[in-house]
Amino acid sequence: MRLSSSLIALAIAATTLVPAGLAHAQSGTINFTVGAASDNRQRDISKSEGKAYTWGHATWNSAANGVYAQAAYETLDMGGADLGLAAFTGVRTEFAGFNADLQISYKALIDANAGFDGDTFETKVDLTRTVGKTRTRLRAEYSPDGLGVTEQWVWVSAYAAYPITRKLSVSGEIGYRDQENNVDYTGYNAGVTYAITPKLGVDVRWHGTDANLPVEAHKDSVVAGLTYSF
Repeated sequence: MRLSSSLIALAIAATTLVPAGLAHAQSGTINFTVGAASDNRQRDISKSEGKAYTWGHATWNSAANGVYAQAAYETLDMGGADLGLAAFTGVRTEFAGFNADLQISYKALIDANAGFDGDTFETKVDLTRTVGKTRTRLRAEYSPDGLGVTEQWVWVSAYAAYPITRKLSVSGEIGYRDQENNVDYTGYNAGVTYAITPKLGVDVRWHGTDANLPVEAHKDSVVAGLTYSF
């Protein structure tokens, strides 16, 4: 891995901080979010071979300590599977003037082809701060063993969003993924988000990578999606 081992250590730190928060969790609230989009893009590559997909998650938020847990699903097209399930747990806190979100997750592809590595553990650390009207986010993700042929990987990215009006905002992100047994690449996206109602939003975003691979997953794409929370 060419990225500094300190980035990996930052992501792994979530595995120790999250359980500590869970030990003090109390009663909380549950909310739901569902959505659909013209392509399932994660870290700027397609998980659905360029086809439309749906997703949803239920999130429990503790009344104290910033602890949360989440169960999620998504449709996709990977390794013969067309459905992915995931379980997350995390802690939201503050660190050095940033809002911090430390998360660990387990993800599994349902009915993947025999021989295809269809499950993975991941850790994620988000550091966010609002500067003036601009919301910024630094993200580091790590997995010791990815899906399919991918082994250990790290993803680091920087994101910024700026409100044009009360309902309309523009945003963009650039990130780098370092992978064992798979191609390293820089990914980027830019788009607009509009809040149709307080619960319903639409996002239109262009995604691309510098991998220059003749595969659907890395093709540049404009993705339109809807999100509904309740």
